[in-house]
Amino acid sequence: MYAPSGPKKWKTSRNLLVKVDAQLQNRDDDPRGPWSDAPFTAPGYRRGQQYDITTPTGQVLRPPRGRSWYATERSYLDLLADDRIWFPKGGDGSPRLKLFAHQLRGLVPFTMWSAADTGTNDDAKRHLMTMFPEREVFDTPKPESLMERIIHIATNAGELVVDIFGGSGTTAAVAHKMHRRWVVAERNTQTLLDFLLPRLQSVVNGYDLGGVTETANWMGGGSFEIVHVSPRLGVLAKKFQPEALKHRFATLKEFRRPLQSKNKCSPAA
Repeated sequence: MYAPSGPKKWKTSRNLLVKVDAQLQNRDDDPRGPWSDAPFTAPGYRRGQQYDITTPTGQVLRPPRGRSWYATERSYLDLLADDRIWFPKGGDGSPRLKLFAHQLRGLVPFTMWSAADTGTNDDAKRHLMTMFPEREVFDTPKPESLMERIIHIATNAGELVVDIFGGSGTTAAVAHKMHRRWVVAERNTQTLLDFLLPRLQSVVNGYDLGGVTETANWMGGGSFEIVHVSPRLGVLAKKFQPEALKHRFATLKEFRRPLQSKNKCSPAA
């Protein structure tokens, strides 16, 4: 992910990942319920946060080099008495702070995302096959859940999402469901006619029930315009020239059906 404002400003503007209850565990049968955990260390050297911690197995620990414990010794002892400190590895590991659901403000986005977090190409392909059962769909489309996470981290509702490789329309579909403005470009007119246009019309009219529709609580709405830009070099085939495309938009089955609803798309050449 590229942040043109620089890393410092990016850290203050990015959105955190939501920590869902399903990801919490109760590894010590705490009567307060399931919890997450975080390292009990902080960056930098602080004299008041340098002290010995003894693990349940008797091992005496000090903060790693260049770091301090997360809190002062007095605060640590209070947390320990409140059963808020957990020692992994059977009691032999470094202390970690237990965090219950009401204490979680979210997670700083991390580098590696698993299929369980963001879905797979197979998930996305099945979604496309459901929408276009009579067409040969893309081999490796992006899952909507992946784009949902990226768009969530980088933008807020009403902000602009740009994708210069429109393809099957995943980025635009997710951005629309998440109430972002969007601009996509697609050089292959047939891809626009076969996938982008009907898919986005389905999103606008609330017909797309897959992807992140449920997560985003999407019910349909909004609109979009199609703008045709002639190439600077070469000549377009007659069937892809603006006037021919206008006629095809007016007769295309997938385009005509959504226009029967109150949310209309206005094609523009």
